[in-house]
Amino acid sequence: MEGVEREDPQEHKMRDRRALTDALEGKRELTWAIWASSLYRSHYLTEQGRDVAEWAVEVLRSFLGDDFLQRVRTAGVHHALLSGALLTTLWPEFDSRRVYEDLFRIAAQLSVCDRPSKGRQILQTRMSKSFDPTTWTHCLIQFELASLALRYGWGYEFEQTLPTGTPGDVRLEKDGGAIAVEVTTVATSVPQQEAMEFFHNVAMRLLLIEAQYHVHFRGAIGDIVPLEEIDLWIQDIEEVARSTAQDQLERFVGGPAEAALWVTTDALAPNETQLLISV
Repeated sequence: MEGVEREDPQEHKMRDRRALTDALEGKRELTWAIWASSLYRSHYLTEQGRDVAEWAVEVLRSFLGDDFLQRVRTAGVHHALLSGALLTTLWPEFDSRRVYEDLFRIAAQLSVCDRPSKGRQILQTRMSKSFDPTTWTHCLIQFELASLALRYGWGYEFEQTLPTGTPGDVRLEKDGGAIAVEVTTVATSVPQQEAMEFFHNVAMRLLLIEAQYHVHFRGAIGDIVPLEEIDLWIQDIEEVARSTAQDQLERFVGGPAEAALWVTTDALAPNETQLLISV
């Protein structure tokens, strides 16, 4: 607009990173706007793609609630929307085609299965109140089944009471016929849960350093090691990040259990992996 001073893109980026740093440190609420701010720097999204991404974020915000991300952050749990695991994360902060493809698909499924019903309300309550990965996945599968059924002209009902008196996951109906579908999800074992928690905590600590010093990491966290070893490695990383932020030189930081990290101020290329995490 004429007469309006445009903000320097670099200053805009730094402001977004400061907001993320403050949110991760608990100095301010982690809002959906802060969570999604990195989509405006995505290597993969066109202008039209950003419009779709904004729509997808709004669908999730409306469905899960304004305070959902803050509650997840406060709980400190491993959740797809605040995960550093590259194969499962839904966070735009970890810029990749798969992240946006999954976000778009989930938002589309929630949108097409929007008919108000008691069953849908049950799923919405579960997904917005429970941070358990198994519950999250189970509900997403229910929405995926229903959306696929709609595509082929079937009707659907969530959590409808079965002849046994128990609620069913999804009931599909077409031309007078009906199919009751039960979804079985297997909970993760205790060692898997501990591994997920370990890698989640490390990834979030590294993300905080990235946001604080405006640097980028690429590499691998390695395997599970005692906490004191990780603490020492992260201290080394923070010192290197501080130096790299000052002189712009890329540096390598080796760590325990084959952990390896490169620290740079240059944005990563679209097909360049950020942090490789086992779970």
